[in-house]
Amino acid sequence: MKDRRIARRMLRLPSPTTVIAAIALIVATAGVATAGRSSADSQPQATAAATPFITGNHVLDNSLTGADINEGTLGQVPSAAAAGHAAPTGGAGGALTGSYPSPSLAGGAVTPSKFGVIPAARLNRTSNQTFSTGSVTAVGFNSEIYDNSGMHDNVTNNSRLRAPIAGIYAVSAGFDWSSGGGERYADILKNGTTAITQLWQNATSSGLTEMNLSSDVNLAAGDFVELRVYQSSGGNLDLLGGFMSSPHLEMHWVGP
Repeated sequence: MKDRRIARRMLRLPSPTTVIAAIALIVATAGVATAGRSSADSQPQATAAATPFITGNHVLDNSLTGADINEGTLGQVPSAAAAGHAAPTGGAGGALTGSYPSPSLAGGAVTPSKFGVIPAARLNRTSNQTFSTGSVTAVGFNSEIYDNSGMHDNVTNNSRLRAPIAGIYAVSAGFDWSSGGGERYADILKNGTTAITQLWQNATSSGLTEMNLSSDVNLAAGDFVELRVYQSSGGNLDLLGGFMSSPHLEMHWVGP
């Protein structure tokens, strides 16, 4: 009885020899099939209606870089938010005239409305200022006809007009002395040390003595100018105030 059971089990399981033989047959058959195909047969055959082998679905978003792309195969880009090396071409418009790459500024394109603030100020006094004889003294200004750039303070150092930016400035001053003899002198001083213009004049003893002087001056940002006067009448004299023209000190930026 036991021998029969063993025999049945041996009939159910293939022998090791049979397994090895079957594997060898499979390998041999596969080799023949492979050897029978050409290299061309091993590649997918595309037709006019076939789907491309790689589509956008096969590529991760933002995974391709410039090194992966042959730029020479690209056509003209219709529009782009930004470009590192895109030279403009064609005719220029707006405030420009001519054609790219060398347009020029169109005539009349820059109008006063396109200017920034051009520094300018004009100062005066609301009352007379008295000066003693034989002394050179700065004129104080306690009123501004205009000052568009904060060039003057009516209280602190009120004899000074200060340049807010560097450049060439046109500076002028004018005033009237009350009647008296002797000589009159005036200058416009830069930074308290250098006279940029000056004027000597004999007084008109029977009436007012009017004086006017002006000059252009190159100023750095923060430089200042002031008006100084002198009289040799032998006593005190008034510089008349309360007028648009007397006394006045003005300064305008005219160029870099």
